[in-house]
Amino acid sequence: MNPYFVWLGIVTFAFIAYCITVWYRSRKRSKFQARLSILFFFFVLVPTVTLVLVSSYLFTRSSDILTPPEVENALSRSLDILRNQFNKKGQTFIDLNPDFPALNKTIIENNGISYAGMLEMRQKQAFYTFFSSIEPDIDRPIFEFTGSNYHSIQSQKFLSLNVPYNNKNYFEYYCLFPDSTIKFVGFEIPGNQLNTQREISRILKNYTSLSLFLETIIEKKIIWAFAIGLLVLLGLISFQLTKIISKGLSEPIKQLTDGMKRVGSGDLSHRIDIKAKDEIGFLVDSFNQMAEELMTSRENLKRAERAAAWRDVARQISHEIKNPLTPIELSLYRLKTSLPQEIKTGTDFSESIKIIEEEIASMRKLASEFSEFARMPKLEKTDQDITEIINNSAKLYASHPIKLFFDHNIPPIPLDREQMRRVFNNLIKNAIEASQENEPIEIHVAKKERKLEIKIIDSGCGIDEKDMQKILDPYFTTKKEGTGLGLFIVHRIITEHGGELIIQSQKNKGTTIFIYL
Repeated sequence: MNPYFVWLGIVTFAFIAYCITVWYRSRKRSKFQARLSILFFFFVLVPTVTLVLVSSYLFTRSSDILTPPEVENALSRSLDILRNQFNKKGQTFIDLNPDFPALNKTIIENNGISYAGMLEMRQKQAFYTFFSSIEPDIDRPIFEFTGSNYHSIQSQKFLSLNVPYNNKNYFEYYCLFPDSTIKFVGFEIPGNQLNTQREISRILKNYTSLSLFLETIIEKKIIWAFAIGLLVLLGLISFQLTKIISKGLSEPIKQLTDGMKRVGSGDLSHRIDIKAKDEIGFLVDSFNQMAEELMTSRENLKRAERAAAWRDVARQISHEIKNPLTPIELSLYRLKTSLPQEIKTGTDFSESIKIIEEEIASMRKLASEFSEFARMPKLEKTDQDITEIINNSAKLYASHPIKLFFDHNIPPIPLDREQMRRVFNNLIKNAIEASQENEPIEIHVAKKERKLEIKIIDSGCGIDEKDMQKILDPYFTTKKEGTGLGLFIVHRIITEHGGELIIQSQKNKGTTIFIYL
């Protein structure tokens, strides 16, 4: 039985065992990935096995057709014919000119010979007894005749070979005579005959190598070992490709499934981190966007609920503060008018009255802010020039350097002018309060695709990272005299306009506020 088929059975059994193992291991994590792994593995391996088997069979069957012995014999005979022609030319010249010492250059040249001569072997050394050449740079045979060459020529009575010299190729023919004298001739090989000889030699060499190679791999069944090795290699490659492809397809789906479960359980902060540009990437981006929108909606809902609760509190506090303020002011007025003049002119009395009046004014201002926050009016949008609104707000703080950078042709957009003016008044005031006296504030207005981008930049004290999470909450403030309603009201006005407010800040490096409308 051919051992190839035994090994093929072993390899097939190993692959089947692998498929079963992959199925039982993968199905616990993802049945979809298990099915993909098995399908990809078979889709890659089955055609490959078939191709290797058919190719190996055809290769072994066609070896005799590829290397018929007649071709090699024909090539060898062609080389022999060329060499015999050269040998015949040399032998003919020697036969026609038995008296070599009488040769001259004219006879040599007329017979197409380049040089001719005679030598004798004495104590294994060649001694040249005659030499004549029509080539001025050749004064002796190109081939170095030695004692070993003499033994070779004794058996065949002649010796011939190709010898290169000065970028030319010569053919030298040596003939041994009974008196141990060796006559030789040399002539340049014509270019076409030399090229033919070289081409036939090259083809014969390649053909011989191919014959030996085919004979070796077929007789020693190396082709079948190669086929088995190739199948194993392709099996391993298929395994890795299956693992990569199935994981690349199933892992995003598994992460999407897990992400949906986590989002469904309330973890809206969960995101899927998969880099892809195909449909899977679109699904991942859509899921992350959906989770982001859900989280934003939930935060907005919580913020709206807190704002509604705080408005009720603010309304009540404003009412409770305003109620006693008027009786206090009336009582203070009666006190100032009814007391004797000497008491009213006293230093302690004047300072006490001044402190009471300042505190009453501060409480009335606080009550007004609470009242204004509690009754946030509805938007009344009309087409407005945003640059004019910003410019008017900047003029209110002309004592501080403010740099304005507006794009040309900013189109009018629907806004509530009063509320938007309140937004920029508040933001510019905050930026100035956070900056040093001569540090300029920058305001940029530019068109970004289908939105309007407004940037308010200061290089002031910045905001702590721990405070950034609470900066938009009502009644949260980092100022000693702030109410914590400014940024909250700004954010609400921007949101009700369908815009977006983003705050970027670093401690001691400044703050940049982005508004997108």
